[in-house]
Amino acid sequence: MEQHFRVATRIWALQAELLATYFRQVSDIQQKQMAVLEEEITHQAHAVLEFPALRATFHDYLIDQLQRSILFWDVLRQRGDDYRDHVAKGQPPVLAFPYKMLLDGRTLERPVNYGLIEVLAPAGSTTDRNKRPFIIVDPRSGHGPGISGFKDDSQVGIALRAGHPVYFLIFFPEPEAQQTLFDIAAAEERFLREVATRHPNSPKPCVIGNCQGGWAMLALAAAHPELSGAIIANGVPLSYWSGQNGKNPMRYLGGLFGGTWLAQLAGDLGHGKFDGAHLILNFALINPVASYYKKYYELFAHIDEEEKRYLALERWLGGFTAMTTREMRSIADNLFMGNKLVRGKIPLDRKNNLDLRNLRTPLIIFCSQGDEVVPPQQALHWISDLYSDVLELKLEGQVIVYHIHDTVGHLGLFMSSKVAQKEHRQIIDLLHHIEQLPPGLYELVIHEETAADGTMTAIPTLEERSIADIQEMQEEHKLDNKLFDFVHHVSSMNATLYDLFVSPWVRAVVQEDTADLARQLHPLRLSRSIASEMNPLLWPIEAAAPLVRENRRNAGKNNAFAAFQNKNADLLFRAMNTLNEGRDAAIELLFHGIYGSLYEFAQHDSQRHLIVEGPSDHEDDESTRYVLSLVGEGGTPEAVIRILLLLIKTQGFARVVPLSESVSELRKHALFSHFNNAEFRQIVQNQTVIVEYDPELALKSLPQLLKLKKDKALALELVRSLIGNLHAPVSEEILRKTREIQDLFAEG
Repeated sequence: MEQHFRVATRIWALQAELLATYFRQVSDIQQKQMAVLEEEITHQAHAVLEFPALRATFHDYLIDQLQRSILFWDVLRQRGDDYRDHVAKGQPPVLAFPYKMLLDGRTLERPVNYGLIEVLAPAGSTTDRNKRPFIIVDPRSGHGPGISGFKDDSQVGIALRAGHPVYFLIFFPEPEAQQTLFDIAAAEERFLREVATRHPNSPKPCVIGNCQGGWAMLALAAAHPELSGAIIANGVPLSYWSGQNGKNPMRYLGGLFGGTWLAQLAGDLGHGKFDGAHLILNFALINPVASYYKKYYELFAHIDEEEKRYLALERWLGGFTAMTTREMRSIADNLFMGNKLVRGKIPLDRKNNLDLRNLRTPLIIFCSQGDEVVPPQQALHWISDLYSDVLELKLEGQVIVYHIHDTVGHLGLFMSSKVAQKEHRQIIDLLHHIEQLPPGLYELVIHEETAADGTMTAIPTLEERSIADIQEMQEEHKLDNKLFDFVHHVSSMNATLYDLFVSPWVRAVVQEDTADLARQLHPLRLSRSIASEMNPLLWPIEAAAPLVRENRRNAGKNNAFAAFQNKNADLLFRAMNTLNEGRDAAIELLFHGIYGSLYEFAQHDSQRHLIVEGPSDHEDDESTRYVLSLVGEGGTPEAVIRILLLLIKTQGFARVVPLSESVSELRKHALFSHFNNAEFRQIVQNQTVIVEYDPELALKSLPQLLKLKKDKALALELVRSLIGNLHAPVSEEILRKTREIQDLFAEG
């Protein structure tokens, strides 16, 4: 008891010191920000008033501001009208392309509110039925479907212009009464099989999963590896406990609110439905300064250019969709709180659990450093949770490629025109090449090269990475895992208590009418309804807006008062961001204070073995030994593949297209023509493991595969013919390794 008291005293003293330091730092930062703000405003005001010539521009500025105000409120009115119109039409997908319904999940034996549509090529373009089809899945996390195709420069537009058939998994606003995540998975399996059936002569479909749609597709592919070809995961959270300390505090909120009982409460108050508007509001609160200040100021400051884009995006943001309480509870319990997708603890049937290591299709992960919702750690760290070494990944025959953008935000990963034109175009163009890669972990790096005529060309390279490279992104991951284990236990206990003692009373009181009224009074819906033509205060704005547009007088960026306004707005934005950062720091500090205390107490608890630990590191020694036993078995095909892999490993990276072209040339040769795709990939996988595990042994054992001089000559001839295409120009490392292989054959 005395030992517990000493531990508690030490923890509380440390927490008090941390809190005092934190508030001193926040106070100092705020004072400095406000001092800078006051100094800048005073300087700008004096600069304006000291020059009489500038006073003449004040009249233009006032007219401009009055017109901007009218147009700003008119845009908000249009947003409200669009929202009401969108709801009246049943909230169809916000796709900018025509489409037709193929399968309606509401008519299936296990009905769900999902459907499969075919996106039709716009006028003037066609699709090739023998090209690889694309299946795009948008997130069902409060919003409606269609964001990845709501304009021409988008994932849908890029694929259509390349001639690929495009399909879309949509969902309807209201869930079927009894649907579960397993029902949805069964429907999605049916949809993917339908697409494959419609294109028997094309490569397997490529599935693009955005955010929540991504983890759903990865789970489906792990359960049914035969369904799809490559999977592209954009901004997909998989390792929910991961993040960078000091930057990603939202992962702590579940612990601070006591777990998933709040999701159950929200569902009970919704009479069995979880309102997606809650999720959208939660996303907005991640960065309230951007959501409730900067977004509206940018609209006001650029009202002449932003109106169309703003309304299109808000139409999607206002397409609120619901889930069943069971769905939301399953997501919160199994993913956000339990992290069970990575731990392999989600049951598929009575004998098997869902295991992401069962993925057998190439996986391309696209994430961003600027993503506040799904940071790179949450998108990538599951790899290091599942594999202790890259050799394990290669033993599974898995190809994982990731690309990290520097700045784009979460929504930008799906809807940014610049991202679609560069990153998505590159990924789609490289799919065939990525499928030819040997098993391993790669980072896709896009280099910008300037040609002689001054044009910029994007050159993609694949650079091999290790598990250590993934682990470096995460700080104190093992300690955080232990703290989140406590969160999981607390969440389970609170949920059980709520289910037993609170939920029955809430469900008995709440009826559908009261639940619907609560949904209509939700702040996100109410703000749209109030700022619409239903509000008579906006009728004069609606009448005046056309006249303002006809007689628009923009003061311009060079107007001194407009520049003064923008400067002050920027300073205010920075000051508010400081408060936002202070809030985030307080959340993280409070989480570690509470659950860190529990963790410290647990070290002296005789029952600490009951605490669930994360997945342990492991190595598949038996599989490794088996593959290594094949080091001297095989013939010329195995030797050629091994030499090619040794050359790539020597340099450490390969230009994507030349590598794929080299593999394609090999497939045409008589040595490889009798192998089917599965047999060829098995050869590549085995040789990859051998080269990765012991490159020296892989090199020295080559003569065992090529006993005859004619076989050695044929292998060298094939490799020489490929070297020119593998790298441009051929590096000194490649030439040196080639000479080493030639000398080895000469000795043999």
